[in-house]
Amino acid sequence: MNKEFLIKLYNNKGFSQAYVLKSPQIFHLIHNSGWFELEVAQILSEWERAKEIRMNCIFSAKTNSPKNEIDIIIDTGTKLLFVECKTQLNSETDIDKFSAAVKVYGGSGNKALFVTDAPMRDKAKEKCSDNGVLSFSLEEFGGTALSKKPLFELLEKELFNINPK
Repeated sequence: MNKEFLIKLYNNKGFSQAYVLKSPQIFHLIHNSGWFELEVAQILSEWERAKEIRMNCIFSAKTNSPKNEIDIIIDTGTKLLFVECKTQLNSETDIDKFSAAVKVYGGSGNKALFVTDAPMRDKAKEKCSDNGVLSFSLEEFGGTALSKKPLFELLEKELFNINPK
C-alpha cells in the first residue's frame, strides 16, 4: 500500500515546486536523506533509456550484514548506471568510496553518476573526473524542473563511451 506525502520546496529566489511523494516507506524516506534519492530517481525515471530503476541497493557481507549501499541503479538495457545522491558534498572521500563500490559491484563496463543538489566545488568535480564518475548538480542547472534536459543530454553523451582502465 502506497502512502503519500505532499512536499513543497522553495529555492533561495522564492521559486517553489510541489511534489507528491508516494511509497510504502514514505516515513523513512522523509526522515533521512532518502527524499533526495527519491527526487533523483523520479527525474531519471523520465529518461527514455531507464528500463528498470532500483533504489537503496544493499550489498551484504557473507554474514548478511550490510557491506555497501548504492543509492540508485538503473538498467539501461545495455549498461547499468550507478547513481550516488547527496544534497551537498561535504567530503571528497565520498567520491572515492562510491567509485570503488561501482567497480566492485558493477565492473568496469558500467557508468557512475554523482548527483548533488548544491553545486559541487571544482576539486570535487575534478575528483569525479579522475575516478571516471560523471557529476551533476541540480542547482547549477536551475533546480529539478530545469535540470532534466541537461542531465539527460550528459547521460546520452556518455552512456556509450568506453570507460578508461
